[in-house]
Amino acid sequence: MVNIYRLDIIEVQDIVCDGRGDKGIDGIYVNENEECIDIFQSKTVQSNTKTLGDTQLKEFVGSLKQLETAEGVDSMIATTGNEQLKNLLLESQTNQQT
Repeated sequence: MVNIYRLDIIEVQDIVCDGRGDKGIDGIYVNENEECIDIFQSKTVQSNTKTLGDTQLKEFVGSLKQLETAEGVDSMIATTGNEQLKNLLLESQTNQQT
């Protein structure tokens, strides 16, 4: 995000969420120049014998579908156990309204 979006480290830290209950979402960036919201997921595997599989990807795709509507965003805010994700979603709603 530093190289592609030209954000500084503090800005990147503010848009990243991770941990239990994040619904597969690792970052949310409100791209005001493009008038869109970018959603990120990142996974790494540190074992040569392990693969990622598709479970996490399916969860992420489901989360993207849920974020297509205002009602879906409200539902995700209400049901997530991840405070970082909740705060990013609330902030993105605020940015869209302004």
